[in-house]
Amino acid sequence: MRRAKRQNAQTNPSDASVEFRDWERHRWHFFLRSSAAANSANDATLPEGFGNALNAAGAWLGWQGTLLRHDRRPTPPDYSQRLVVEQATEWREHDGILRTLEARTLLDTCYLQMGVAMEGALQSLPAPDAFPAIAPSVGYLGDAECWCLMRTDGEPDEHALRAAIQRLALPPDGYLAFATQGGRLALYPDTLTACIVYTPAQTQPMSQLLHHILPPFLLNLLKIRRLREQYLQFKPQVQGEEEQLERLMARARQAHRLSIEQIEGQSVQLAQQQAHYLETLSKIEEWAHTVETLRDNLRRLLRDPLWLDGEASEPARHLLEPVQRLIDQMRSDLHYFHITRQQADLHLQSLNTASGVRTAQWGRRITLLLGIFVVLELPQAFPELPIAWRLALIAAGALVLVVSSWYLTRR
Repeated sequence: MRRAKRQNAQTNPSDASVEFRDWERHRWHFFLRSSAAANSANDATLPEGFGNALNAAGAWLGWQGTLLRHDRRPTPPDYSQRLVVEQATEWREHDGILRTLEARTLLDTCYLQMGVAMEGALQSLPAPDAFPAIAPSVGYLGDAECWCLMRTDGEPDEHALRAAIQRLALPPDGYLAFATQGGRLALYPDTLTACIVYTPAQTQPMSQLLHHILPPFLLNLLKIRRLREQYLQFKPQVQGEEEQLERLMARARQAHRLSIEQIEGQSVQLAQQQAHYLETLSKIEEWAHTVETLRDNLRRLLRDPLWLDGEASEPARHLLEPVQRLIDQMRSDLHYFHITRQQADLHLQSLNTASGVRTAQWGRRITLLLGIFVVLELPQAFPELPIAWRLALIAAGALVLVVSSWYLTRR
C-alpha cells in the first residue's frame, strides 16, 4: 500500500511542482455597433458608452492625450481596424505591473481589450479589480477574459493546465480543454473565461491565438449566450400572443350565431392579432438565423490551423452541441407556432366566407323585396285593364319572384 502511494506520488506530482512565469491577463469588452455604423469609422459611429469606456481605460493606462486615431476610415465589415493610436498598445509599467490596451472594430461590433502582465516567475497575481469597471450601456454586449502562463519545466499538458487553473483560483471543472499550436487552452463557456498554458517555443502561435482567434471566437459565444437569454425571456410573450390568437379562433368558430357586423369585427380582430403574431415570429426567425450564422462562424474559426484537432475534436463537439440544441429548439418552437398561424389563416377564411354568405343572403332578401315592390307597381302601368287582369298580373309576377328566389337559394 505504501509502495503504491509512493509510486502515485512520483507519477502524479503536485500542482505546486509545475513552474510558470511571465503571466498575462487580458479582458475584452464588446460593444454592438448600429447597422448603419458597421461600414463606417467616424466618431459618431462608435457605440454608446464606448467612448466613456475608452477614457476610463486610458486613465487606467496612464495615457496622456488623445487615444482615438484621427486617420480612421470607412472599411468593409470583415476588416478589423484599430481605433486607438499605436503607441497606446505598447506595454507600459505601472507599480511593477505591465499594462496595455487595444481597441478594434470586429464585424458589427468594436471591442476594448486591456491587458496586464508580469515578467519572471509566477509569485503573485493581480488583484481581482486589476481592470477599471465598465458601466453597462446601450449596445454593450459583455466581456470575456483570458489568462496566459508560460511553463518552463515541461510541456503544456493536462496536468500543467490543471496546475495553472489551481494557481489562478479558477473553477476546477466546467471547462473544455483544447490542444492548440499555441499551447493548452481551457475555456469556460458559461463565463467566457479562458486560460492558456504554453512553452517558450509556442510564444508566437500563442500570441496569434490570443489576439486574432480568441476575440471573434469569444464574441460569437457571447452573442449566442445573449440570444439564448433573450429568447428564453421572449418565449412566454409569444405563448401569450398564441393563446390570445387561439381565443379569437374559438370565437370565430361561433360565426354562424353572429350578425354580419359581429363577423366583420371578429375578422378585423383576428387579422390584427395574426399580423402582430407574425411580427413576433419573424423576430424569432431572425434570431434562429443569427444563431445558425454564429455556429457556422465558430466552425470556421475551429478550422484554423492553430487548433490541432479543429472542429472534429471532442471539446469542439461539446462546445457546439448546446448551440445546435438551441437552434433545434428554436426551429421546433417555430414549427408549432406556424401551425397556429396556419390555423388562424383557416379561421380568417372561414369568417370571410361566413360574411360573404350572410351578405349574399341579405342581398337576395333585398332583391326579393324590391321585386315585390315592382310587381305591386306593375298593374299601375296598365290602368285600362280590369281588376281581375290586374290581380292576375300581380299573381304572375309574384309566382316569378317566388320561383326565382327558390332557384337562387338552391342552385
